[in-house]
Amino acid sequence: MAMAEKAPWESAAAHEQLFVLITGANSGVGLGTAQRLVDEFLATRPATAPLVLLATTRSAAKSRQAIRAAAVWLALEPQDALDDARAHRVKWGSSSDRHRRAHVKKTEVEGWGWEGRVQVVGAHDDDDDISPHQVLRKSTGRKHGVVDVTAEDIVRFEELGAACWRDMEELRATWEDILDRQESDRQESAKGA
Repeated sequence: MAMAEKAPWESAAAHEQLFVLITGANSGVGLGTAQRLVDEFLATRPATAPLVLLATTRSAAKSRQAIRAAAVWLALEPQDALDDARAHRVKWGSSSDRHRRAHVKKTEVEGWGWEGRVQVVGAHDDDDDISPHQVLRKSTGRKHGVVDVTAEDIVRFEELGAACWRDMEELRATWEDILDRQESDRQESAKGA
């Protein structure tokens, strides 16, 4: 029986690893989150540390090529272009057309829309100006029954996000306190032994 090749992350220490999980459509985990993780990874890890992208989509329309295209585009796009596209307010995803060409596409988030602003789909699709590809239109691939986001929806979404952030910060502080107490208990028992 032949030995399996080691995965790239198996030879790296835990503090040098980062796994970015990019999931399928309408999952709520987008490339905006991945971009933040990649930025943190690049800022805090050695240049030789492995970056592993895991594609978990089951959608036939989303090929591996499409997922790679979105992740690579996000990593390589100049910051000015990302700023112009309001990338920090977008959940980025990927799409492939009937010719299996991969494209980067904005995805809709319930209560937030595409960019955190009120837009009426079909009235004027901003993405039509950017690319001639039909697949990039917001109305293409849109979930059935979804209604256009309102200003009130966006306010509720931001309030919920702020509340979630506060709760996560409280959990982080609680966890740090627990770890600090355990460390001091460990040090005291080491002194007593």
